[in-house]
Amino acid sequence: MVPPTLREVDSSKDKFGNSKKIHYAMLPSLALGIAFCVPHGVHTGHLAPALGLIPMALGAVLALYRSGLFRRVKKGSSAEYQILLTNEAVEDPAKKFNIERFLLFVADWILMGGLIGTMVAAFLTNGVHCYYYFVGPGWSNSRYTCHDDGLSMLAAYGTMPLLFNAVIHAYLILQFIYYAAPKMFGDKKEAREPVCSRCSIPIREGGKHPQERSDEPVPDMEPMGA
Repeated sequence: MVPPTLREVDSSKDKFGNSKKIHYAMLPSLALGIAFCVPHGVHTGHLAPALGLIPMALGAVLALYRSGLFRRVKKGSSAEYQILLTNEAVEDPAKKFNIERFLLFVADWILMGGLIGTMVAAFLTNGVHCYYYFVGPGWSNSRYTCHDDGLSMLAAYGTMPLLFNAVIHAYLILQFIYYAAPKMFGDKKEAREPVCSRCSIPIREGGKHPQERSDEPVPDMEPMGA
């Protein structure tokens, strides 16, 4: 019997399968949004795109919260397998896990809608200050200008962090729809105890893998890559 060789668990991902980089990228984007949107709002008195800093800030708070949901990984003494630990002991961890997923899904929808709405408002409020003028006959001699090209460019740069965050929220929404939702509304039997990351065998006795317990046989499994 070949002992099971367990796949590595990427501890750089949270329990929803999202990379740390996705969450952490929202933090510097907030700083860029402040750098571009605040000066534009101060000089023009327009709410957009500066109003988008509110959903961006809330998204950054969610990113910090999600960073606390990363998988806690425990290695066995032989370092041949890893154990995935579930949430802290509660009355119904599977139900709490699903509610947590759904609330984050709703929050992503709200924040994405706020960001897109702010971008549309920014395009409209800054577009009315721009116009065509003619230096000669025909459209070939027309020029497009704004009352203050510098402020218009500042507004355009300010919408880039908003668009970036909206794309991240859209990605998290699609990930929930395609991966989390079928598990929530399909199979109701989610694992309520630690399981082996390779063979999915429940880890019941003090966090020990069946490989370490002589009273339970380990299924004959081919190692990965064989």
